[in-house]
Amino acid sequence: MAEAVFLIRHNLKKYIRKLTGSLPLMYNLGISSVCNLRCSLCTRDNYEQQGFADVEKLKIMIGEIPTYSIVVIVDLGETFLHTGAAEIFSELKKRHIWVDVFTNGTIICEALGNVLKNIDRIRVSVDTVNADRANILRRNLNLVQLKENLIKMRTIRDHVNIPVELSFATTISSHNYMELMDIVYFLAEVRFDSIFFNLQEDWSPYGNNREGLSEPKMAATIKNELNGAIQFCHKHDIFTYQEPSVLFNGKDLYENCRWTVDEFLINWSGYMLPCCLRRDYRVFNLGNVYADGSLSKTLSSDIVKNFHKSKRYNQICKNCNKYQ
Repeated sequence: MAEAVFLIRHNLKKYIRKLTGSLPLMYNLGISSVCNLRCSLCTRDNYEQQGFADVEKLKIMIGEIPTYSIVVIVDLGETFLHTGAAEIFSELKKRHIWVDVFTNGTIICEALGNVLKNIDRIRVSVDTVNADRANILRRNLNLVQLKENLIKMRTIRDHVNIPVELSFATTISSHNYMELMDIVYFLAEVRFDSIFFNLQEDWSPYGNNREGLSEPKMAATIKNELNGAIQFCHKHDIFTYQEPSVLFNGKDLYENCRWTVDEFLINWSGYMLPCCLRRDYRVFNLGNVYADGSLSKTLSSDIVKNFHKSKRYNQICKNCNKYQ
């Protein structure tokens, strides 16, 4: 069922892109590579530069994004550390753009109600609700404060009657795959609306596990834990999203990956990247929107056109750990 829902959404997006002529359909924009946590799975420290997107440059780029597109605010840093975050969201909504924001949930900005009015969905990254494990996965994370922030966010949303979807984004890894039920219990406790399940980049429940765990046992355990979590969510009217990495494996995942076909990522400094997993712009990038002077100029470049035409049959995609 989940696979069928994904394929329907996936094909609908492609149909909308044909109608609008939009390339890509979904724009992933980074506004901050600075963070207040030190997550063990994060690759932010591998890159030399860290900083915040220039608001004025972002406004120019946003002005080129087709109306009714989808923009996901996601980067290697914390979104709400950017002092101009509220202004950026407002600019996006002026163009009737659907706004999806990632955050670690540790920062509640002032006038949250006004900020939420310009967001369609917030995804809070929650990979553990265990204090000891939080020290491993999300160093500096205060779980008590996180819970208070999430309840405050939901209370304001309900009080002002803002139609923003409040969601968890949970990356399953060898550290937390036995904790999925605890995470969805926590989700129900703070009364959020939905949860996204994704798999760590080089890790698979289908036996292709690079972390030394017993593969047959791992495959059975992760499926049982995930199914139990999903069933609990459905009983409590919590919607579940399963990312392609959860639904597919090997060639099927390769064929159904959204990246390079439906979406690209533009990091905080303007580099256009082919995928959220290939962040190092020094190794490969598709150009720099700010250096080029416009989004349309970058999208119309030969390197972007050729990469898009390759439809994943390129060295970047062929060497992705998720497909091996």
